[in-house]
Amino acid sequence: MQSDSVENIFARAWSLLARNPVIIVPGLVVGIVVGIVEAIVLPHRGLVDSSGATDTAAVVAGAGSAIAAGAIVAVVGVLAFLITQTYTTGMAGAAWQNGAASLADGSAAFREDAGRLLAAVLLIAVIGIVAAVLTLGIGWFVVLFFAMYVVPAVVLDNYGAIPALKLSAAIALKRALATIIIIVLLAVIGFVLFLITAPLAFIPFLGPIVAAVVSQAVTAYATLVIVGEYVNARQAPDVLVAGPPR
Repeated sequence: MQSDSVENIFARAWSLLARNPVIIVPGLVVGIVVGIVEAIVLPHRGLVDSSGATDTAAVVAGAGSAIAAGAIVAVVGVLAFLITQTYTTGMAGAAWQNGAASLADGSAAFREDAGRLLAAVLLIAVIGIVAAVLTLGIGWFVVLFFAMYVVPAVVLDNYGAIPALKLSAAIALKRALATIIIIVLLAVIGFVLFLITAPLAFIPFLGPIVAAVVSQAVTAYATLVIVGEYVNARQAPDVLVAGPPR
């Protein structure tokens, strides 16, 4: 298989997103649901009395509900992450393979790979935290670099947590320059669009909606780029030799 340049991957990812805007939908829906859940379960009780002093009784009474609400939000957040990542990556993989993606592709990815993805994310988190503690934070970014392709390895090729991390590290090493360019360009794109959409927060109702759509479009585009590089690099002979068994 001929290796595509990074420029071609970015260009084709944009073309695939333009033809398959449905890739944006899972992140939007999940974001709306999470926002509703947080608005419902997070406590809003006032912690001051009529004189403006701290209401100790309210603080004590609200502590238990706050802990419970925090636990619910955490669980919902993890589930939201798994849904968004599996759906978006599964649909991105279908787009690269077939030129078209549907919500059914994302649904199949979630059913098959959510458990493995959770294990992989926990593994990366543990390694990253340990590396960060030992290196004053620098190690966290190194781990993220080597874990760049873990999600597509899990979702598209059904690798387990450890094999997926090994394969991701092999691709990141063999395609180090391409991986660095992708990280830098996606960071620049994200930052520029943040500057553009930040003023939208001051526009009532419509502003946050537009900002959310743009944010999810950037996320979907970034996923398409990363999946494209993964598919591109996965078939390279040196990566095939370095890659672990599933």
